[in-house]
Amino acid sequence: MELPKDELIGYLGEVIALEAYCYGAKELIDYLETTRIKPLDLPGGTLPDEPPRPSMPEIPKKPEKKEYTFTFADYFDDVKNTFSNWVGEDRLVYWMFGAALFALILVFTTNTGFKESLYGIVIFCVIIIAAVFAGLFVIVLIFEAVASSENKQRLTKQNEDEYEPARLNYESQIKTLAEKYTHDCREVSEAYERLKQAHDGRRNERIAHNQKAWRVNGAIGRTQELLNKGRNNLIDNLKQLYALGYVYPKYRNLVAVSSFYEYLDSGRCDALEGADGAYNVYENELRLDRIIDKLDVIIKKLDQIIKTQYKLYTELVKVNENITELKTSIDEGIQSIKTQVENSSRRISELSYGLAEMNEEIDKGFVQMDEYLIKLDKASTRALDYLSSRK
Repeated sequence: MELPKDELIGYLGEVIALEAYCYGAKELIDYLETTRIKPLDLPGGTLPDEPPRPSMPEIPKKPEKKEYTFTFADYFDDVKNTFSNWVGEDRLVYWMFGAALFALILVFTTNTGFKESLYGIVIFCVIIIAAVFAGLFVIVLIFEAVASSENKQRLTKQNEDEYEPARLNYESQIKTLAEKYTHDCREVSEAYERLKQAHDGRRNERIAHNQKAWRVNGAIGRTQELLNKGRNNLIDNLKQLYALGYVYPKYRNLVAVSSFYEYLDSGRCDALEGADGAYNVYENELRLDRIIDKLDVIIKKLDQIIKTQYKLYTELVKVNENITELKTSIDEGIQSIKTQVENSSRRISELSYGLAEMNEEIDKGFVQMDEYLIKLDKASTRALDYLSSRK
């Protein structure tokens, strides 16, 4: 069954309106998806509460100042060693022979009374030998006492000469190590502070970014949900319009229906069917490449169809202008949300701003989208009214 020409033109106009709104709503839904903000992962790991300490340097050994003391045992050992060196086993016979010879000379050259008998001579020699060794021992004692004192002074002075430079060098090394360790501690502390600031900065930036993403994506999600709901209603109504059977299923799309409308409205055709009907004219122009039937190609070459597909051109221009305006509104709304989130974050931190107030300001960014949704509802209502009139 085919409608009279005027009624068919009115029917096709209703179909074109729904097709155009469905196309526009789909474009907006897809565009909203591209404006979503991807949340960022927060930087993992935690920093220690305090910076690590650099390893302690190896401390050089402290020089010791030696104190030279000579005990009686040391002195006696020195005396014994010196006496042994002076009167060793290889020299003892010579010392005794010399002492005995000296004693005999004294006996026979002096009037001592010992030369009267051999016994007296022997006793006198023994006395002289003992006196010689005793005197020698006393000389050794005196010599060693002087030598020990001089040796003590010499070693003490030598030690002081060696100790003072060693002490100064040690103190210089300790000072250098202390300065280096202090410098290393300061560098580690400064590096830790820079790392902590960078870590906290990245974390705070990502938290702020995610707050914006949450608000923006929430507003986008709510808008997409409403657009999908409105578009689905349009699609249901469009299916009901097509279900009336006035358009062959092959041609139930915006491009074909717009061409049929133009053929009928311009007087090129009086009906859809027949040899001179809109179906045949449409197929012939497709074969001759006078028109384009792919909507995605048409969108890219919109200015090229103004002469051959004028009705489609005017509908798409009107839809695109509306979409462009809405995209601008969406961008402004998203920017408004970002600004409101930043402002509300400051006000929330001051405990003077509530979540409900913030949501109210965020929704203001999509006021113009609400007007578009009202248009979708009106188109659906008009289509339902038309369907009711055809029953």
